[in-house]
Amino acid sequence: FSSIKEFLSLHNPAREIKAALDEIERQEGLLFGEIDIPPDPCRPHLLAPIDHQEVWGAGVTYLRSKTARMEESKEAADHYGRLYDAVRPEIFFKATPHRTVGPNAAVRIRGDATWNVPEPELALALGPDLRAVGYTIGNDMSSRDIEGENPLYLPQAKIYMGCCALGPVITLAEFVPDPTALSI
Repeated sequence: FSSIKEFLSLHNPAREIKAALDEIERQEGLLFGEIDIPPDPCRPHLLAPIDHQEVWGAGVTYLRSKTARMEESKEAADHYGRLYDAVRPEIFFKATPHRTVGPNAAVRIRGDATWNVPEPELALALGPDLRAVGYTIGNDMSSRDIEGENPLYLPQAKIYMGCCALGPVITLAEFVPDPTALSI
């Protein structure tokens, strides 16, 4: 190409995206309800809205869980009790994309745990500046008996295949005027 202008006249990304969307509309498309099904390798279905990002969690965020944490384990009670008044939050690594499942997919539990609980969460999609750019639903599976045995076992209680579910969609932050008013 002799110039950027010539390149853009032949390869206009906006025009190419519009053409692709027009083609999708011309095809016999699928409705959301038709792909909102359990994963099936033979049928189109929804995937978790994650690509290569890591999933991190913020723990000890609900005051109503404080009592439950204290009752779960006397050994862990002191550690968790201090977090409710601490300046620094408990932040933990949760999952990589291959450990995360999408909508309608089965979350998993550890075979060596006897008390596994789902923890529905508001999940944030963060931009490079760490501001929320969107919101979705998350399910943080936890093996409470392992975690309660020793707080240092938190990674074993939280991180395993199928330990995290996300989706089905990310709602852009600009369309959520008050994220504290959301319910799960």
